[in-house]
Amino acid sequence: MNNHEKLTAMTFMESVAPEVVYKRFDRGFDFFPGFYAESRNSPIQGEGKGWSFHVPACFCEALDIKLTPRLTEEEKEENKSLPPNKKITPKLHWTQGSEFNFTEGCVLYDAPIVRQPGIKWGSALAEIGVAIQVASGYAATPARVDTQTWEAKPEDLAKHIDQWSSKGIETQIEDNTQRKNPEFKLLAFVPRVPGQIDLKIMHPNSSRTKLELGERISMSQDDFMKVLIMGLGSL
Repeated sequence: MNNHEKLTAMTFMESVAPEVVYKRFDRGFDFFPGFYAESRNSPIQGEGKGWSFHVPACFCEALDIKLTPRLTEEEKEENKSLPPNKKITPKLHWTQGSEFNFTEGCVLYDAPIVRQPGIKWGSALAEIGVAIQVASGYAATPARVDTQTWEAKPEDLAKHIDQWSSKGIETQIEDNTQRKNPEFKLLAFVPRVPGQIDLKIMHPNSSRTKLELGERISMSQDDFMKVLIMGLGSL
């Protein structure tokens, strides 16, 4: 398989799933390479381009490709010059996030032929090298900025800071109390939680009549994405 395509997918993943963010991080209109929609809200099509495992569009929800209300950049600019009663309202668009969440029952194969229309299981087994079944797991959570706002500096500011620093979370103060509309902000930069997933690894038996259970492994949803793209040997 094309290693350049795998590396491109990994670079894209790193761009949509940063470990920490220092400002609002919106879902994007670009998807993992290989996935596309022919119009704003028509069904997602395609598959992970060049990935080690075949991940077709039916897994778009697990990949956090979802319909969400959004304004395009052009609409945001246009809204700046429009009165409140004339502003453009958000419409549903397919967007890419990073709440990766492969759930119990999902099965991924390294052979695209498995999901071809009309293919017989016996023919598919001849092509499968490895299959992965999800036993359980919970979703990844994107990094975010949590904000607490007061009209003046709170007397118990140290307590609020300690609530975050005790968890190893970085904070920042923004003192805008000299403005016409005074604000004192405490920003907390909450890091990404990579999620969790438990997997069953399966291989065809020697006569290629069925899949047999091999090892069971656990990892984060983020690492599982790496496996789907780069292969089991990538960890």
